[in-house]
Amino acid sequence: MVERVASTIAHIIKKATPEESASEEVLAYSLAIQLNGIAIIVSSLIIGVITGKAIDTLIALVSFSLLRLVSGGWHAKTMTLCYWVSTTIISLIPHLQIDKSLLLYFNLITFLLVAIYAPKSKEENNIPLSALPYLKIVSVLIVGIGFYLENTVVSLALFVQALTLIPALERRCQP
Repeated sequence: MVERVASTIAHIIKKATPEESASEEVLAYSLAIQLNGIAIIVSSLIIGVITGKAIDTLIALVSFSLLRLVSGGWHAKTMTLCYWVSTTIISLIPHLQIDKSLLLYFNLITFLLVAIYAPKSKEENNIPLSALPYLKIVSVLIVGIGFYLENTVVSLALFVQALTLIPALERRCQP
């Protein structure tokens, strides 16, 4: 669905500015990524408002997104699958109750996963090799802040994002 809307918008843009814009396919792809992200955010926040967990949903979104921005992670095969998986996970995190004594273990596992696997980079990301150590440091610092905050929502969001760094899980989750 997002792809169809993006294609329509890209066609309109290309028609209006044929010489000044990128190819219609490039525009459609870029728009689809942006629209998908917006749809995930809006849907998650609506679910958060309906369930009385709007602030915690926002915290989950920010925590997950910040770590993902610098650490990377595997992607779903389609935008639709990405939308459903992301919205479901972000919307569920605020409703999960974890005993505070277990929070330390979640944080330790998250730290180890990020220290071992972050950043997950592919050649198509155009990330220079010289930037990778800095991205790892920032990723570890974000997890460290999660340790310090001792917040269940933050810890679970960072944990779930760290799971997307594991190569074996990527292979199992890809059809």
